[in-house]
Amino acid sequence: MSPTTTPLRIDPHRSVGLEAPSYTFKQSDHALIIGAGLAGCAIAKTLADKGMRCTVFDASSGIAAGASSVPTAIFKPYVSLHPSTEQRFINTCFERLLETLANERIAIQTRGLYQTIRSDTDIRQSLYWQRHSTADNNTHTPPHSLFSPDAGAIRPAELCKRWIKHRNIHCRTNVAINSINKTDGLWSVKGNDQQTLGTGQLLVLANAMGINKLLPDQPFFSVAGQINHFSCSTSGPVICNRGYLVPANNGVWSGATFHRGETTEILRSADTEKNLQRCLQYFPVASNQPVSAWCGIRCTTPDHMPVAGAVPDLNHYATAYRELHHGRRQQDFPAGQYEAGLYVMAGLGSRGLVQALYTAECLADIIFGGQVIGESIKQAIHPARFLMRRLKKRSYTPAI
Repeated sequence: MSPTTTPLRIDPHRSVGLEAPSYTFKQSDHALIIGAGLAGCAIAKTLADKGMRCTVFDASSGIAAGASSVPTAIFKPYVSLHPSTEQRFINTCFERLLETLANERIAIQTRGLYQTIRSDTDIRQSLYWQRHSTADNNTHTPPHSLFSPDAGAIRPAELCKRWIKHRNIHCRTNVAINSINKTDGLWSVKGNDQQTLGTGQLLVLANAMGINKLLPDQPFFSVAGQINHFSCSTSGPVICNRGYLVPANNGVWSGATFHRGETTEILRSADTEKNLQRCLQYFPVASNQPVSAWCGIRCTTPDHMPVAGAVPDLNHYATAYRELHHGRRQQDFPAGQYEAGLYVMAGLGSRGLVQALYTAECLADIIFGGQVIGESIKQAIHPARFLMRRLKKRSYTPAI
């Protein structure tokens, strides 16, 4: 079945090449989703809540593997000097997550969060942050910090498990997707033996760095991060100071380290020492040896915003916008074209817990042709935004 064609909505103030697709899908269509982490579970839940049937595939033995299996993850509002689209997006993500945690009754590991700042003039006051007084005699409180009582930490896997349990969602684990293709208006996914594992009107790639194996010219890069759990007697809010400390499970989780471009989940003694020193800034530990450790690979983007939307037709972009670097007026260029029915949701990075649900709602709004999400947000997370920047700089050559 082909997507329903609707007139293209032209915004006179749009950014060229970052328009919404000219097609939409129906609630009766079938969605294939690759990836059962935070991104995949969030978009599956969002589409399923609207009545769409979803089949989720994941190469691991269960849901919430990879980065979503982290034992603890923090959630907090955005900290910035000035209002911006990114600030508005992250704070909306934060609000939606708080609603979900309350509605789903997810157990909070640690409630409240201190965020260190360089000085009291570093940030504008917001409804999410309170100025913190250093006169409370709490030795675990960092100086020059803001406090958010609504922020905290949870185990992301608990949220994934709630989201995936839906009558409209069928999840298949231990299934590695080797290739994708479209025939007669239907997308299909194939395993290592090239057998078709499923077909649907639309396909959502939510498998983090695995997307690079299925699509060329993607903007994602990997970041390896390690956290360690040290035994100590403590409680209290999360502390964020170039890393984070989460009091939980009769100790403190300390992390995360940062290794850009690393694709192997390797525990490093140097990272353990770094996490120990971070912990010792605020908490005396029972032993210098951690009780446990975890390492994962995050998928992120150059601007730290997620990617969510229709996958651009690279040939169209390379041809239609080849003169873009000359600075011609935007109205001289045609609208973007896309691989109809193929979507991506990835690049959530270190904010995956906060961003997953609202990003999925933005993507669902695009899929169904809604106008709930503003154009500025859709353009800020548009899959073609990095491609357009490269075209403007004449630094893009399409893969042959």
